[in-house]
Amino acid sequence: MPIIYLCPTGTYASLVAANLHLGQINREAKINEILNLPNFGAFPGKVGMFLYIGKDRKGNLIYTLGTSNEAQLIIKSTYDLLRFTGYPENNLKLIDVSKYVPKHLVWCNGIFLKYGNKFIAEKLHKKLAYIDEEVKEIRKQGH
Repeated sequence: MPIIYLCPTGTYASLVAANLHLGQINREAKINEILNLPNFGAFPGKVGMFLYIGKDRKGNLIYTLGTSNEAQLIIKSTYDLLRFTGYPENNLKLIDVSKYVPKHLVWCNGIFLKYGNKFIAEKLHKKLAYIDEEVKEIRKQGH
């Protein structure tokens, strides 16, 4: 089953959550480990691009998706589309982790790319335990 973590860029909070899901990092990860995740802070302005991160132990395909500030709209529209087409809703999981990156930080990153990534990584580092708890809940639900 595809599990898709959403955030404004698809390369910050969602990338951290996806890597936590796969066990590539843990809640004790250092800021440099976050900064060194493949694609961290990459693709500024490329909203709507899926990134395949990997496959978990249960065979779920783990992705991230940049949704700008429209994660809730994307989630609602996706599940509506699934209902319209008869595709089982429980065969896809969308998780919005946008709340872990303040919107203004993502905007600032577009201006100060080098320093913005580090600043956002520091903010995510402070929220790592919370993100990890949310990811653990997803895995606990059988996903």
